[in-house]
Amino acid sequence: MSDDELPQEVRSLLYDRVDSFEQLDVLVLLHADPRTPWTPRRTASRLGLESSTAAGALEALARRGLLEVEKTSPPSYRFHPVDEATRSAVESLVGLLGARRHVVATLIGSYAMKRVRDSASRAFADAYVLGKRKRDISD
Repeated sequence: MSDDELPQEVRSLLYDRVDSFEQLDVLVLLHADPRTPWTPRRTASRLGLESSTAAGALEALARRGLLEVEKTSPPSYRFHPVDEATRSAVESLVGLLGARRHVVATLIGSYAMKRVRDSASRAFADAYVLGKRKRDISD
């Protein structure tokens, strides 16, 4: 199976909402135990991550509508997708991981590179436009 053969909902989920392998592991962990509140420290301990890495992954996944945040001290997180389509995409992703983790990992890496290239292209284009505007103003 190539990355093109992954369901579109999974490819979209990975491109739009999961930036790293750490985020993938955190998402899978919280999906497996949706009733349990997970703090960054507990998540880090379970996954063998630095606490700051776990905290960053939890915060990113919450911002992207995959987790809900409990405003405790420290904050805790639970798997709670923003809608059923997102829940379905996560279910599909988790179902594929056992047999296709390498395909998913490759896709996460290629999407990360695409985001970097797209960002660099936008920055270059913005610099060109800004430079042109400066010349137009000074003329």
